[in-house]
Amino acid sequence: MRSPTIPHGGKITLDSTPLAESRLVLSLSDPKAHDIVAEAGCRRAVAQMTAADLASFKGNLVMELKPRQEEVMIASEPPGARIRLKRARLRQGDAGRPGLRRL
Repeated sequence: MRSPTIPHGGKITLDSTPLAESRLVLSLSDPKAHDIVAEAGCRRAVAQMTAADLASFKGNLVMELKPRQEEVMIASEPPGARIRLKRARLRQGDAGRPGLRRL
């Protein structure tokens, strides 16, 4: 099965093994769930599927890459430093959490 990415050109791994092309080949007798990860820069898509799941697809498994979102703990020594983030978005409600505010 082919597994293209949106946007085009993402690198795909199957159980942490990089694939040379966006083509997935599994034995139908393999009952194990496999981790399929597509990445391009800071964009990522993750799917966990068995061979039977993939066989049930009509067409390709398209991996839509979305911007990664990570939680990061930020502290300063001494406490109270002003922190500025470029091109970062706070989720609604984050500005009300202790130590977080919109600048």
